Amino acid sequence: MAAEPPPQKPVLPDGHPPVPAGFTSSSCPYSADTDPAIVNPDNRMPPPNQHMAPGQAAPLPTEREVSTIPMAGRHEGKNWIYPSEQV
Repeated sequence: MAAEPPPQKPVLPDGHPPVPAGFTSSSCPYSADTDPAIVNPDNRMPPPNQHMAPGQAAPLPTEREVSTIPMAGRHEGKNWIYPSEQV
């Protein structure tokens, strides 16, 4: 039986702090399964950031607009929603 290959080190961008020894993806404290409020199951994304960015001169609208484009599949009968300008 062949030996298990050694775990691969993650490829990090220049200047990234080193990964702690013993860290694996399975040791990551975040899990969408344990905190589903963090991730939208329809698009697997966290809620949009609706706050002003540092240095932003003026507030932008946060209202979203429902389009006339229909959704399909399990969303039959609903329309797509455009993001707000403050995303």
